[in-house]
Amino acid sequence: MKFSAVTFDLDGTLYPEYRLNLRLLPFILKDNRLLRAMGAARIQLRESDRVSGGNPGRVPESNNGDFYEAQARLMGEILNMPMEEAREKTERLIYRGWEPLFKKVKLFPHVRETLEVFRDKGIKLGLLSDFPPEIKLENLKIGGFWQAGFSPGN
Repeated sequence: MKFSAVTFDLDGTLYPEYRLNLRLLPFILKDNRLLRAMGAARIQLRESDRVSGGNPGRVPESNNGDFYEAQARLMGEILNMPMEEAREKTERLIYRGWEPLFKKVKLFPHVRETLEVFRDKGIKLGLLSDFPPEIKLENLKIGGFWQAGFSPGN
């Protein structure tokens, strides 16, 4: 069988998730309320997808299709804070705050070499991620391999 494309889930598939989790421990201890609210908001968004027929990436109409806005609205309700504050904190502390940690996370053995083989054989590479992946990929030193990607909000 010949493949023309392969898609990977970035988080926990290309690197051992426990290595990131160890580096996240200070954040988890300090800002666990924000992280729990994000998890609860994502559960609600997934449930909304399930109820709407399982259309992945669908966001409630009240948020004009903006995943991050829908997530921030739900997090704001959970944390009893304005949606804008929840969105700003999530962006600053989680999305941008975690990116530097990936400089110290090591990929599973032979990931880079495998991606190179796929690229050299003309196999297109796609990527899925729960979080914005661009800077993460650069910090993991595998940014130039991907022809397509999907993360919430795109």
